[in-house]
Amino acid sequence: RPLQNDYSVASTVLVQRIPQFSSVSVPVGSKMTASNWQGNGGGVVIFRSTGAVDIEGTIDVSEMGYNGGAGAFASTTDGEQGESYFGSGSTGVSSANYGGGGSAGARNNKANCGGGGGYAISGTSGTNVGGSAISDGGLSYGTSSLVTWYMGSAGGAGAPDNGSTSSDASGDGGDGGGIITIWSEGDISIYGVLM
Repeated sequence: RPLQNDYSVASTVLVQRIPQFSSVSVPVGSKMTASNWQGNGGGVVIFRSTGAVDIEGTIDVSEMGYNGGAGAFASTTDGEQGESYFGSGSTGVSSANYGGGGSAGARNNKANCGGGGGYAISGTSGTNVGGSAISDGGLSYGTSSLVTWYMGSAGGAGAPDNGSTSSDASGDGGDGGGIITIWSEGDISIYGVLM
């Protein structure tokens, strides 16, 4: 069957296989998960069932979406914005990368925080040690009709605390969340955890 939409040659377009089952059970103490998003797949748990779906355990795609911005090292590099649906972020930019949080940059090595990733709501601004906002949270996006599906965007990197040595590094921004999609012709019972 041909594709229904046009796509830019610069886009990453993925074809997702959807496994089909007669029934699905995730027992207490069990976990269903996905591989991490790495730019060419991952971050998605998706399936169809012709019968009942019973989730008493966990389906977990937390931190399996878009990648957090790479951290800074000493005062020689800046951290990176969080990845979003529009692609990877840039280094040393405190504004949002669409849904991805802004980077704190080196900023005189004050241990500042990068902005949080956004999705249905905007991400939280990154702050300095005094609590003032210094990097933007990611923008909100997506629609309640779910006509287009997105993963959660990632946080921007923070800044190191003093920059005195090459081992003085900030952490990477947090990864965004993945996607969970369940279709069933039977009942879907969730007593466990979706995350």
